[in-house]
Amino acid sequence: MAALPILGIHGVPRSGTTWLGQIFNSSPHTGFRFQPFFAYAFHARVDAARGLGDLDAILGEIATTEDDYILQRGAATLARHELRFPKREITQVVYKEVRFHHRLPELMSIPRFRGVGIVRNPLDVLASWVRAPREFRPEWRLADEWRRAPSKNQGRVEEFYGYEQWKAAARLFERLQAETPGRFRVVSYQSLVVDPLGETQRLFAFAGLPMDDQVRAFLARSTSSEDDDPYGVMRGGGGGRGDRGELPDDIRQAVGDDLRGTALEKYL
Repeated sequence: MAALPILGIHGVPRSGTTWLGQIFNSSPHTGFRFQPFFAYAFHARVDAARGLGDLDAILGEIATTEDDYILQRGAATLARHELRFPKREITQVVYKEVRFHHRLPELMSIPRFRGVGIVRNPLDVLASWVRAPREFRPEWRLADEWRRAPSKNQGRVEEFYGYEQWKAAARLFERLQAETPGRFRVVSYQSLVVDPLGETQRLFAFAGLPMDDQVRAFLARSTSSEDDDPYGVMRGGGGGRGDRGELPDDIRQAVGDDLRGTALEKYL
């Protein structure tokens, strides 16, 4: 399993990586890993990795790890309900990560690695961040945090909270898709909400995975029921909106003005 192909799902926090990750996890042919670069077992090693050999060795260990956080089992589970899918022959390992996007250009140089970048409307990302109890502390002021998230990022290069880091990640994903279209794919969160089956079929074809009835069943379940778990994946009928209207007018105006006429305007 350590030598299997790797698919990395990357996106800034609160952009839909957990849902997309579980869509891939619902395949009987994937071994799914949750935020392995952030996990205690690998965080320092990813930070210190020098060269493709180091990164490829880490990917191999992530594939075979028994870390409860990375496997999201037991007390380490963030969502209120564990998701478990029957597996058959595992043909590739899939992970989802909201940090360490700056390592993607190096990862793309590893032949067995492919990537997917998910991009959500930045206003929805900000609104969802503010509502996440473990991510945005009550004493923080949105006016001080929305643009660069200094209290959350604390100057760490691997962190991608705040609007400016959203822009940096989106630009990186777009560039990687343009440079390596057969090995990196950008998906819009809104497109996934509007057409979950069609987008999933296209992503699975890109990844070389067959569409399975188990995947279709999970898509139907996750898009027809909804809960208030900030770490859950039940999107129901309103998963694409993100309550962006809760943001102050000046923030919504500033983001709109900044993106208007740019290549990233399409995500608004």
